[in-house]
Amino acid sequence: MFYNKEIEVWNKSESYRDADGIWHEGEYTKIKTKMADIQPYSTERLKKEYGYEIGVTRRLFCDLDDDIKINSVIKYKNDEMEVEKIIEWDNYMEVFCLDKK
Repeated sequence: MFYNKEIEVWNKSESYRDADGIWHEGEYTKIKTKMADIQPYSTERLKKEYGYEIGVTRRLFCDLDDDIKINSVIKYKNDEMEVEKIIEWDNYMEVFCLDKK
């Protein structure tokens, strides 16, 4: 695999209720930039290859990374995608994402 795409990893902070009882949604913050390999993918392939029925449009390969979590947002160029499933292997991870519209 060639990690030839520079991506940004964004995570959402926790929502909270302030002293006046007003609810504040968490905000997305850029955590890091890293290299990865991004490929088109589909829900059908994910089901066939791994048995999961989750809506996905892309598969990303990268080094193991604790900052990439379910619901993280991955930004690549002008595209944003949300992490739906992660499969960790010995020295890399497959991250399955759904394009955000």
